[in-house]
Amino acid sequence: MTSHDAERSVFEQNLHLIWLDSHLDESDKHFRSNLDRLRSMVKKIDTFTNTQKCIDFVTKTTDDGISMIVSECSGEKIISLFDDLQQIETIYVFGTDTFSNTKWIDNYSKIKGVFMDIDSLCGALQRAKRQSNDDSIQISLVSTSGESDIVRLDQLEPSKEKRVSMNFARCALGNPDFVGILYTMNIDPAVSSTPFASLTNVSYYADTEQEILFAMNTVFRIDEIKAIDKDDRLWEVHLTLTADNDPRLRDLLARLRQDTQGASGWHRLGRLLIRLGQSKQAENVYQFLLEQTSDEPIKGYFYHQLGCLEERVCYL
Repeated sequence: MTSHDAERSVFEQNLHLIWLDSHLDESDKHFRSNLDRLRSMVKKIDTFTNTQKCIDFVTKTTDDGISMIVSECSGEKIISLFDDLQQIETIYVFGTDTFSNTKWIDNYSKIKGVFMDIDSLCGALQRAKRQSNDDSIQISLVSTSGESDIVRLDQLEPSKEKRVSMNFARCALGNPDFVGILYTMNIDPAVSSTPFASLTNVSYYADTEQEILFAMNTVFRIDEIKAIDKDDRLWEVHLTLTADNDPRLRDLLARLRQDTQGASGWHRLGRLLIRLGQSKQAENVYQFLLEQTSDEPIKGYFYHQLGCLEERVCYL
């Protein structure tokens, strides 16, 4: 796998990147090389040389969370305009010369830094996207009515380096609506039956992160939750990987089977998603089931469940 392949692997297809530079010249080899490098990472890129046309485009787009590259020659006045646009999530200042004065950059929260070469810019984009992926990891929490709860995490890829994991947790503090969570996992290979593997020899971040990849729908037991900063915005959660013969997990699965009985697997899935608090996914299931049946009483039940989801009160 080449470095460019690795860059593409950490970016989702819906990422939208906008590059504004009044001196962009598509016939310039250096520009084409930089653009090709970015396109190896991001599918959707729009370039502009005119500031007003760029603003008009951004304000009319339906995309959220746009990342933007702005040339250093744009200056504070122009960059401040994009910092105020809600569609813009992050701004990367890109140039070949060092600013004589960069203190004003600290006044704009969306600016992630000044980058003098394409390698450092791509590295910053990688880190930002990876953090976004980590923020979107799906977590399902189910009470076992005992001393601990069960947590299920999707697309789980932790690191053996606590420093690395802590840095990612602290990144969340930049958003006032987020809290940072450090998951500390206790794994006993002798008792666990969940597949996991070291990525040390294959990961793009092998030199720094010592990653471990777990199978989808990995289940952990929560042992302890504690705040690790005075403002209660950074938390540490101690987890223990469960085994197939874990009594609490076995009891939980038995109870879920009893509580989510239904005429078909789809019916049971809808009930299970409600039980796990996954309202949007449950809504999608019931919308799908409505399209598959012409039986009016059954459709009435599906509409009832959808109405309950809308009111956030559902009956299993």
